Amino acid sequence: MSEEAKLDESAQEMSSEENPERPDDWGRRPLSEISLWTDAGGTPRTSNDEYWDGDIPWVQTGELTKRHIRSTEKHITELGLEESTAKRFPPGTLLIGMYGEPTVGESALLEIEATTNQACCGVSPNTDIINAEFLHQMMQYEKPRLYSLRAGSGQQNIRQGIIRKFEIDIPPLSEQRKIATALYTVDRATEKTEEIIGRVSRIKKGFKQDVFSKGYFDHQSHQESQVGKIPESWKIESAADLCDGITVGVVTGATDSYVSPSEGVPFIRSQDIHENHIEQDSLKYISEEFHEQQNSSELREGDVITVRTGEPGTSCVVPAELDGANCFSLIISRPKEEVNERFYSYYINSEKALDFIDSWKAGGVQDNFNVGVMERLPVPVPTPEEQQAIVDSLDDINHHLESEREYRNHLQRLKRGLMQDLLSGKVQTTDTNIEVPEEVAQHG
Repeated sequence: MSEEAKLDESAQEMSSEENPERPDDWGRRPLSEISLWTDAGGTPRTSNDEYWDGDIPWVQTGELTKRHIRSTEKHITELGLEESTAKRFPPGTLLIGMYGEPTVGESALLEIEATTNQACCGVSPNTDIINAEFLHQMMQYEKPRLYSLRAGSGQQNIRQGIIRKFEIDIPPLSEQRKIATALYTVDRATEKTEEIIGRVSRIKKGFKQDVFSKGYFDHQSHQESQVGKIPESWKIESAADLCDGITVGVVTGATDSYVSPSEGVPFIRSQDIHENHIEQDSLKYISEEFHEQQNSSELREGDVITVRTGEPGTSCVVPAELDGANCFSLIISRPKEEVNERFYSYYINSEKALDFIDSWKAGGVQDNFNVGVMERLPVPVPTPEEQQAIVDSLDDINHHLESEREYRNHLQRLKRGLMQDLLSGKVQTTDTNIEVPEEVAQHG
């Protein structure tokens, strides 16, 4: 039996898997029976400028993660459409990624007329049988099963034939619309939250660029310095002069000394560090004996720890609950008493400081920087009052960002739970009064 025939047989077997929670009034059919057509897109020759930067949206597989496509990064011309295998897909078409990690098996619903590249399979739902938004949500839910059917000796892919034969559970059309509405509503809330996160992140970036150059208070005069223009009243100090000491964490192997949290000392690694935040859920713990052997890198509350490898420069302040912890290959700065450690950390995370660090990185496969570079880092120093004002403002922005991220994570958990309940048939909407919006009803 050929590889292609074996794959088709595997697809049939997986499509026939029984869902024990499927209600009696639900059916199960392959996509070929609930769609008007399936087709792949194409790419005009990139060497011909006459084919590009036109008015026709052109979707790349990387854009399938948008879930609902309302705009595209690239556009093609009418000539590019006519002289290539690209095709126009109408709004309501479901796009499925056929190859190219990480989007193979990913799906998105077109809300505009668009063309796609050849790695996208367009599925036109038969709206007398299936609602397009429901199909979209079901294919997201079934992505792991579809993904498992990819094949190929090099870049694994999902053929159109597999997509056509792929079976899904199908409730009555009225219930499809209600299920789709519930899931679409959560998607829209998540998208809006992502937009807020993006907007606040841009505000934060702009504020940091301004405040470390112009200052927080109203300064009438400015001076040129090693880090560019700063207020006349500020001074430039090296990190070494602002700290009682700058050292590095454990640089020998520690994995043999890992113990359970109840028995050991918290051990902070680069991957635990985010800008002004330590991800404590992922911490490792080392034995008391190993910690005592490495006591030169014991951390104190208020120390600033900085990543050397991976994302060099990313820094945060050691909180009270991690006083006495240890760390692996992080740069440890111990700011003097008169230096606001949160200001110092915020500055290291600024574009100015990261540019300085980037210019001094060394080390082959994984760029890193050393204590000597950190000691030479020029830091603009405002008055203690202005340092605190800058810290308070950035703290407020970060608290807003964290709140929005927590809400987004809540919505994502809610979506996963709803998909499991509604798309398996475990929970039905037949007796619920759900108002179906036009965005869902317009395509089935």
